[in-house]
Amino acid sequence: MKTIIVFYSLEGSTRKVAERLAVELKADLLELKPVKPVKNNGSKFMHGGGQVMFGICPKLEDYTFSVSDYDRVIIGTPVWAGSFTPAIKTFLKDNELNYKVSAVFTLSGSGKNEGCLKKLKKKCPSILNDANLLDTNNPDNEETNEKRIKNFISRIRYD
Repeated sequence: MKTIIVFYSLEGSTRKVAERLAVELKADLLELKPVKPVKNNGSKFMHGGGQVMFGICPKLEDYTFSVSDYDRVIIGTPVWAGSFTPAIKTFLKDNELNYKVSAVFTLSGSGKNEGCLKKLKKKCPSILNDANLLDTNNPDNEETNEKRIKNFISRIRYD
């Protein structure tokens, strides 16, 4: 089964998980990058969260993707303002995924991933598996995340 992991990462946490999953699942990776990046400084929460609140779909840097090349798509996103990132929103809007999104992983500093997952499932009703992860830059979250990632991988292998 040919798999691609499509993700957005501002600070590297989502990228770290996506890269690990790609190795474990022998999947391709597609990192989404807005043409105008979110500034990774003190205003990132206001800027990124503001884009979410106002429904912004930023223009993305060019990427190569054809849904017909894949049997399943896995989405990875940080949680911003209780939702998925604007880059993911643009990707979902621009691509007819034909119910191929079967799994999603979210990362949140607060641990409140449920709202984001609910919104993703509304956009992608074919999601069967999810992993709600905590910020990987915090060493206190390592053990919890490791258990959740292993569980996620084992479920994905059999969906």
